[in-house]
Amino acid sequence: MATEEVLHMNGGVGETSYANNSLLQKSVNESEANPEREHHKTYEIIAIIDALSLRLKKKTHAFQLFLNDLPSNDFNTIFKSLLPDFYKKLHQGHNFGHNCFIAGVPGSFYKRSEDQESLTFPTSIIGMALHDMVLENKAEEAKLDSYDTPHYGPSEKEVRKIIEEEGSFTLEKLEISKLGWDGGMNEEGDDTIIVHGKLMRAKFIANYTRAVNEPLLKSHFGDAIMDELFLRVSDKLVQLMEEKKELVFTNLVLSITKN
Repeated sequence: MATEEVLHMNGGVGETSYANNSLLQKSVNESEANPEREHHKTYEIIAIIDALSLRLKKKTHAFQLFLNDLPSNDFNTIFKSLLPDFYKKLHQGHNFGHNCFIAGVPGSFYKRSEDQESLTFPTSIIGMALHDMVLENKAEEAKLDSYDTPHYGPSEKEVRKIIEEEGSFTLEKLEISKLGWDGGMNEEGDDTIIVHGKLMRAKFIANYTRAVNEPLLKSHFGDAIMDELFLRVSDKLVQLMEEKKELVFTNLVLSITKN
C-alpha cells in the first residue's frame, strides 16, 4: 500500500480522532475564546511586520503558507475551524491580511518533503501490547516480525555537533525540555488544575497515541484488533504508572540563524 494512503492521522471528530486528541489543536481552539491571552505573541509579530512596513514606507511582502499533508488526511477540519478566524485577525492590520495566502498542498509536495530519517512514532508500548497478543494467538507473529517503525532520538551533543560541522547555521540557543506523556490533560481554560486518576490518564495517552498510529497499524495488522490493542496499551500504561516509571517526552528546542 502506498505511503500516502496509510501515513496519516485518524480523521473525523470521534473519540480516537486526531482532532480530539491533538494538544496543539486543543490549544488553538481554546485560544479562540481568549485571543488577548493566547494569541498575543502571534499577532504581536504580525503587528511588528506591519508597523515596520509603514515606517519604512514599504509595501508589505506577500507571504504564502503551505499546509503540507497527505491527501488522505482531513484538510476540511483545519480549513473550517481555524482559517476563517485567522484571516479575520490578519485583516485587522493595515494591509498585511491581504498579502497572506494559505494553501493545502497534498500528494506530490509531500513526496518531496518526506524525510524517512525523521519519521518517528511512539511504538514501544504498542510493541509490548502486540507481543502479548501474539503470545495469545490474537495477532500474527509474522506480521509483528515484519512491522518496523525505527526511531532515533539524538542527544543534545549530537545535534550541536551536526549543526556546527555542517556550517550553514549558527546555533544561538539549545535547551532541553521535558513534558509528561499526560501533559496538557490537567490544563483548563480558567487556569485550574484537575488531578486525574491513573485509568483516565492512561486512556488519554492511549487515545492520542491511537490517533497518530492507528492508520499505519491498521494497514499492516488489520482493523479487527485495533480496539483490543489500544485497551492493552492503556492497561500497560497503568502498570507503568503504578511502577512509578518516568513517562516523559524529552524535546530539544533550538534557535538557529542562517549564515
